[in-house]
Amino acid sequence: VHHTNTAGVPPLTTVSFQNGPIAEHGINGVTQEILLAIVIDRLRSFQAGPFSSRENALALTKCEEALHWLQQRTLDRMRRGVEGKTAA
Repeated sequence: VHHTNTAGVPPLTTVSFQNGPIAEHGINGVTQEILLAIVIDRLRSFQAGPFSSRENALALTKCEEALHWLQQRTLDRMRRGVEGKTAA
């Protein structure tokens, strides 16, 4: 994802998402699971220090829930034998 903000300042970083199954295309980007894990780690560090808040706790819970459901999706795909393949 690459966007320029409204002030016309270029981004500090670019995020490239995984395109296609790793088994078929190799690692070519990050997954939503990895990005959620990064955000979860950051929110946990906020909660462990002076920036702890109810809002951070709620955001942390929702991110953990989102990661849980993506992991459940992966487990389901593994059980059906389609994980790592271009198949529904």
